[in-house]
Formats: sequence, C-alpha cells, structure tokens
Amino acid sequence: MKYSFGALAAAAITLSAASALAADLPVRAPAPAPIFAAAPFSWNGFYVGLHAGYGWTIDDVVGVHVTPPAGGIFDGNIGNVNPKGFLGGAQAGYNLQYGSIVYGIEGDFSFTGRSARAANTVPLPLSLFDTARVKEEWFGSIRGRLGVAADRALFYVTGGLGFTNVKYSLSGGAVALGGAPFVSGSSNSTRMGWVGGAGVEYAFTNNMTARLEGLYYNLPKYRVSVVPVGGIGGFTQATQSHALVRLGINYKF
Repeated sequence: MKYSFGALAAAAITLSAASALAADLPVRAPAPAPIFAAAPFSWNGFYVGLHAGYGWTIDDVVGVHVTPPAGGIFDGNIGNVNPKGFLGGAQAGYNLQYGSIVYGIEGDFSFTGRSARAANTVPLPLSLFDTARVKEEWFGSIRGRLGVAADRALFYVTGGLGFTNVKYSLSGGAVALGGAPFVSGSSNSTRMGWVGGAGVEYAFTNNMTARLEGLYYNLPKYRVSVVPVGGIGGFTQATQSHALVRLGINYKF
C-alpha cells in the first residue's frame, strides 16, 4: 500500500502537536492515604486479676465487763488491739459501659497475717482480765462498681458486702472477789458488714489494666466471753472494722 508524502507529513505534524499538548497538561498528584481514627477504648467484658496492699484495723478498744448481771459491770479498758499488715489476693468481675458511664460487679478475696495483742490490768478490783489477742487470716467482698470513663482511665466508687475471718481471745487472772482461778474465752468466726471505697484504673493495653483503690470495712460489734468461774465471768465487745489501700492488675477478656 502506498502513502503520499503529504499524508505522512500531516500525520507526523498531528502526533507532534498531541505530544506537545500532553506535555503541557498538569500531572495529577496521588490520592492521600486514608486516615483511620482509633476506636475509643471499651471497658465492657469480664476481667480477672491480682492485688497486693496494706491494711489496718480501726481502733478496737478492749473494755472488760464482769458478769453477772447479764448486762455486765464495766471494769475498765486494757488497751487497743489493732492488727495491721500486708495483704494479697485475687479479684474477678464484669463491666458494662454505656457512653462514659461504666457499671460493674466484682468479687475479691485476700489473705493476710494481721495480728495484735493488748495486755494490762484493769483498774477496778473486780477482776484481772488482762490479755486480748486478735488474728485475721483472710477477708473478702462482693461489690458493685459505678464509674466514669475518660477513654482509658476509669474513676469509680464501689460498695457492697464485706466479710472477715477473726480469731479473738480474752484471758484473765484471778477475780479479786473470792480469788477465782485463771479463766479464758475465745471466738473464731466470720464477721460480715458493709464495705465501701473508691479507686482509679487505667488500661495500658486493650487487655491489661492497673488500679489503685482504697476500701473501708464496717463490721458490727460482737461479744467475746470468758468461761464463768464461781458464777463470775466476763466479756468484751469486739469489732474488726478495718481499712486498706491496694494496687491491682487485671486482664480483660
């Protein structure tokens, strides 16, 4: 097939003009990479963890009462038995989050070796009950939690049922009236009351959180009696209300 010189020249001129026009067109910049905002942290779900801290009993004054009569005659104080010491244990719970409000329930159990002793002679001549000993081996609670979340930080209050194991003994020398022999009494029981407190928790990762909290256990008074001798005995009104501060770490599922 034959092409005329004029046709070839026209084609060449057309291609040259198209190339020049394409060179003058602006180069389109690449589309920017999409930016994805991080999802807010969620406190929803189950968690388990460990804790350690320090606790102390709130002012248990040992006052000795002599019986009879049934209500007792107050014979004086022999001192304070305020166990204090370190504690450690575990906790588990569940959270539900609605907006920035977090609801939850938690159970915890702690071991401790707190103990204390008070010894003295009561000032009145009716008796010489002179020694009280207290030991706490474990305690725990079942509590509700209500908090406000600021993304990975959670500020909360908590309250519910508290329980504590208490070993309490009261012993004495001779009763001045009649020279009765040495007598003693003891109690090994679980005391129950209410517990309340507050804390702050922070999520370092999507699964690991750490917390600092303080709790107060309010436990009712109870009677610890000694064995009557010659119709004369005695008792004290004991209470093991106590407070604690502890650090904890949780794994959230």
